[in-house]
Amino acid sequence: MINRKLLSHHSIYLSKHNRFASYPLHSHQFVEINYMLQGECNEMVEGNPIHLEEGSVLMMDIGCHHSVGQLNKNDLMINLIFNNKNISFKFLDKTHKKDSFQFHLSVSFQYFFTESQ
Repeated sequence: MINRKLLSHHSIYLSKHNRFASYPLHSHQFVEINYMLQGECNEMVEGNPIHLEEGSVLMMDIGCHHSVGQLNKNDLMINLIFNNKNISFKFLDKTHKKDSFQFHLSVSFQYFFTESQ
């Protein structure tokens, strides 16, 4: 899991997801984006099975419950974490509606947020 001490010094954190071990159901107090750079991975997000393939992006808001299946030797998933509690998908959606923010991805993506947000 992500070291809280390390996150306390960075507002954005980029890392390679660990392989060969699954991650049990958990949630975070930050926005997390998983990008499947190579290979594939199965996740369970808010009770929904998600299969990530090369080029897939999974965007999860603060408090989103998820688990991550084991990645294998040739799988490479990148985690992008926004450690600013003021950043959420609702914030980004409001910003987008004001036409001051544009978000473009050339890959398919999914995002999840909790009802409490």
